[in-house]
Amino acid sequence: MREELSKAGAIFKVFVPGKGVFLSPSTCDGFLFAVIFEAMMIGEPLHVHGSVSAKALKNAALYCEAWANMLPADYHAIEITADTIVDDRAALTALDDRAVSAFSGGLDGIFTALRHKQRDLKAGSHDLDAVVMVHGLDVPHTEIEGFERLQKRVKPLLDLLGLPVITVWTDFRPLNRQTWGMSFSAQLSACLHLMSGMYRYALVGSSEPYSDIVLPWGSNPATDYLLSGASMEIVHDGAGYTRTEKVARIARNHVATACAKFCWEGEPDRNCGRCEKCIRTRFNFLAAVGDPYPACFDQPLDIASVSHLKLASKAIYTEFKTVLKHTQKEGWQGSWIDGLKCLVDKHATLYGDGAAALSSTGLPDSEKTVIERLEEENRRLGLTLSVYERSRGYRLWLCYNRLYRIRVLGLVLKCLRERVGLFLRYMKAL
Repeated sequence: MREELSKAGAIFKVFVPGKGVFLSPSTCDGFLFAVIFEAMMIGEPLHVHGSVSAKALKNAALYCEAWANMLPADYHAIEITADTIVDDRAALTALDDRAVSAFSGGLDGIFTALRHKQRDLKAGSHDLDAVVMVHGLDVPHTEIEGFERLQKRVKPLLDLLGLPVITVWTDFRPLNRQTWGMSFSAQLSACLHLMSGMYRYALVGSSEPYSDIVLPWGSNPATDYLLSGASMEIVHDGAGYTRTEKVARIARNHVATACAKFCWEGEPDRNCGRCEKCIRTRFNFLAAVGDPYPACFDQPLDIASVSHLKLASKAIYTEFKTVLKHTQKEGWQGSWIDGLKCLVDKHATLYGDGAAALSSTGLPDSEKTVIERLEEENRRLGLTLSVYERSRGYRLWLCYNRLYRIRVLGLVLKCLRERVGLFLRYMKAL
């Protein structure tokens, strides 16, 4: 495994405050999960040239089984072996009660840091001791200055909570030949496992709530825990809350609100305010606390911008749908809700509610079946819009719409031709 990573040129560097560079633990649990998606894609047995804990080996087999079931056309259940299998009891450390949390400045990570450090869960809270920021995942590994500006932005919150930052630098993502939307949690866990000699638990903020789980998706409560090894347990945290409910918790802390950085289209340390994720977050704040101008933005909200959005995946569509549900639950009123409802309805036929939306269209059952199959292909692929627009499914969708319009036009012309023919025969008979 180390040889394979070395050949690929992948590097992991860890910087711990007060300790300098921290080398990876003796086991290769993290490196196994770093390359597991590529191995599943190839579909051949994977051998680790190193030591792997028995728990990680078992979990990896179940992880492959799960993804082969969710996306059988893309991934395969494979055999995984290792030079040495470490006894789980020998891999345990004396730091069982200490936890570290993945942190990028986003809402999920901030929510996890707040609720565990301030012990919202009381006895259920983890003893959160530090956060891990990975340079090379959200922020490209070549943007040194940009990552430093991001760290400077979130520093006031981390100082307030008393959480030191462990920095991991890696060039693994550009070398990865996987669909990022499916594999990102595995690669994040690989970085977290580098700290398994220091912490027993690693918290990963949830993407979607239990009430609206999106599968397949890279991070989810069904498979994230399978990225655990004997010396570090990966905890999928916060799935009991929607993103809007998380925002309601974050909004109680002005420093947390001002430090939040979730935009990946703009500068590394600034939310652009115009992209889909920024607009979605503005609606999260509106639905949660009625605030159209949260401190994490430095631009006013353009309500009309929501009508131009194209939702690139079912996960994003589900996010907007949960915001709409929250507004209905809270009884909010306003023109922004109408725009939100229009956006959700517009994308319903492409994602989870397609069949329900089609039931009222009056289309023949055979044509509904064609559309449902196209929707299923989109859900299976889970592609981004830029790729989806070039995909076979999207082309078929456009082709179908064009053919349907041509068919309707043909029926109209046929009707007119018959009527004209009848009229001419009638005139001839006279």
